[in-house]
Amino acid sequence: MHSLITTVLDLLGAVLIVIALALAAGAWWTPAGVFVAGVGLVAVSWLVDLPRRRSARKRARR
Repeated sequence: MHSLITTVLDLLGAVLIVIALALAAGAWWTPAGVFVAGVGLVAVSWLVDLPRRRSARKRARR
């Protein structure tokens, strides 16, 4: 249960960082904010899925 809470808090923190960056960019230029939000969410998704992809690659090599 502890690792689940840590994972959720890490994910929430990453999303909040993306939101903060998107708001900062959006204050400068609205399309930049939308772009930063999109790229940030894709990056968070990629980082979250990275360990799963690595383990799947290791299993495929066996």
